[in-house]
Amino acid sequence: MALGFVDAIGLLGTGLGIIQFGLDNFVPDQKDAQGTIVGIKGGDGAGASNTLGGKISKVYAYNSQNVQLGTAGSQTMAGNADYLTYTVDQDVPGAQGQYVGIQNGNDATCIAWITVKMFDNSLGGAWTGDIGRSCGQSWFESQEVAGQLEDGSVYRPSCTWLDGNHDNEIPSAALKFSTYSYGPDTSHVTLDRDACASTIFAADEKEIKGNMAKRSNLQRRARLSWMEQKLVISNIPSHSATNLCNSETSWGPDFADSYGMLCDMGTKTLYTLCSKEQIDGCVNISTEQYRNSTNTASVAMQQRSIAKRTVSTAFKTYEQTSVWGDNN
Repeated sequence: MALGFVDAIGLLGTGLGIIQFGLDNFVPDQKDAQGTIVGIKGGDGAGASNTLGGKISKVYAYNSQNVQLGTAGSQTMAGNADYLTYTVDQDVPGAQGQYVGIQNGNDATCIAWITVKMFDNSLGGAWTGDIGRSCGQSWFESQEVAGQLEDGSVYRPSCTWLDGNHDNEIPSAALKFSTYSYGPDTSHVTLDRDACASTIFAADEKEIKGNMAKRSNLQRRARLSWMEQKLVISNIPSHSATNLCNSETSWGPDFADSYGMLCDMGTKTLYTLCSKEQIDGCVNISTEQYRNSTNTASVAMQQRSIAKRTVSTAFKTYEQTSVWGDNN
């Protein structure tokens, strides 16, 4: 956990709220920086495969008049929860990047947060995936810690999906946001209006040249094959299978939470785990370690009452299971 914090704007629950974003999550001071410094954190699925990290093809910075200052080139995340650092090559290094654009490549990325530092190492904003989630974008849970909430509890933002070629039917390929709208000393401005107005999402993998405006490109999408074969079991109290199932824009593998609920993310159907309540139709999950493998298989069995007998039938089988958070 970071020792220092800066107040930033998060979209918590159904409304706006202030989060204390960890200073350690910003890019370290850069002695030879030649422009705006942007850090991008990928979501963490804690799995063996590179599922939430992808390719960021370009980063843009703009001044207060929305004139482009410069760009930074392509980088690919090494895996889940990877962190990429970009220094924008600016003709005038000292100019502040008051707007930042992110353009994703053809390998889908789920972005947990974006931080911005200026040439003089002053802080810009801390954009989080909760903003994309609340603004109608595709999202999933992440277990990466970004800071803390006002009550002192740990803050783990959702991650927002971007994809350049839409072969996964993710609607957006790029985003652009006002750095100071989500940063320190701006809560009095941001809290009294819709924070989505400070972020633009676009379907095309290209520069977003427009000013801030509300946009929505919500659409239904099929899951990827790895999502069909994976189960996430989260012991993190802020994670909710119910919230995932009730969201039109959530997208990812099936998800079980610490409250005894399981969301079939393919059909957005919510099931009660038998460990929580013995009711008709509840689901039991059993896991088995593959021999000579780090993967853990899971089988979900649905329990039914038939002719005064309790019958369990195979409901789903998962090739890989990830357990998030403390298991004790």
